[in-house]
Amino acid sequence: PRPDLAFLDRGEENGPAAQIAGFRAYLDLHPNPRPVLEWAARWLETHIPPPLGPVLCHRDFRTGNYLLEGAELTGVLDWEFAGWGDPDEDIGWFCCKGWRFARLDREAGGIAARAPFYAGYEAASGRRLDPERIRYWEIFANLRWAIIALQQSDRYLIGGARDLSTAIIGRRAGECELELLFLLDTAGPPASCPAAGEMPAVQNPARDLPSGLELAELGRRLLLDELLPLLPPERHREAHLIATAIAIAHREAGTGPINDSFGQLAEFYESAQSGPRPSRPHQGGRDARGPADRLLRRFALDLRNGAFETCPSQECAARVILWRMTIARLREANPHFLAAHGFE
Repeated sequence: PRPDLAFLDRGEENGPAAQIAGFRAYLDLHPNPRPVLEWAARWLETHIPPPLGPVLCHRDFRTGNYLLEGAELTGVLDWEFAGWGDPDEDIGWFCCKGWRFARLDREAGGIAARAPFYAGYEAASGRRLDPERIRYWEIFANLRWAIIALQQSDRYLIGGARDLSTAIIGRRAGECELELLFLLDTAGPPASCPAAGEMPAVQNPARDLPSGLELAELGRRLLLDELLPLLPPERHREAHLIATAIAIAHREAGTGPINDSFGQLAEFYESAQSGPRPSRPHQGGRDARGPADRLLRRFALDLRNGAFETCPSQECAARVILWRMTIARLREANPHFLAAHGFE
């Protein structure tokens, strides 16, 4: 650290352990349990790599925060998270799948393959990158981005913001959870995963037809097919967000795989009658809202405490449930993202 940058956080004040503690504190107050994030935080805090000498970390260096003129880098933007820290933290953040946008195949920021990016960094820094250390910081980056996405949606849920972009961004946490499963469970998803499609909502004969869902879908198609071409280009993103919100509502109205996941979780605990039990209630931002909520909180707390780590069969079963829950949630929130990962 340099004396003229003494105002920046020192490495130990914002190292992985301190940041993970902050993530946990946030999850304690979040109204919905997030078992995958709890599992990832547990893994991160038990696998912290030996520290390297601190360097100036940007902590938000990604595609979207730098300027180019041709092939020349001319500027780096948004330094508000900067501080002293592990040099591999910025590498993991840049390679985080959330910043690849439409080019998931280009693992270095959506612009290049990983190998030439590593080679260029090593040539410029004189330091050889350790893939396992980068993997740690990439897992860290996905957890951090999931927390940031949830915090953004809190501006709608808690802070009173009423813009759609802020409200919907919390849904991206599910994308991070899928990537965390890929990074942490090298066996991959179970052979049997929630299928595509949805169960139709039960029609109430007291209501008029067409149903509200059918009318909403007609409105979505009208927006995309006829109104969108009439809007100025700067309003196209908002129109697509509206269409996305309508589509999410339509998928959530069914009684599909997300409900099946809770049944599997209940069976998991019933089959482990002498299995782990939470040592304390998982305190959330609201009171428990029913048996499913309490069950999910129990599962999240057990993952936080590593309760299944001494029983391989329970740990394997817990991972299967994490996969099924995450895939079922994304079936509703972002089926196109699932399709990009090979889930039909």
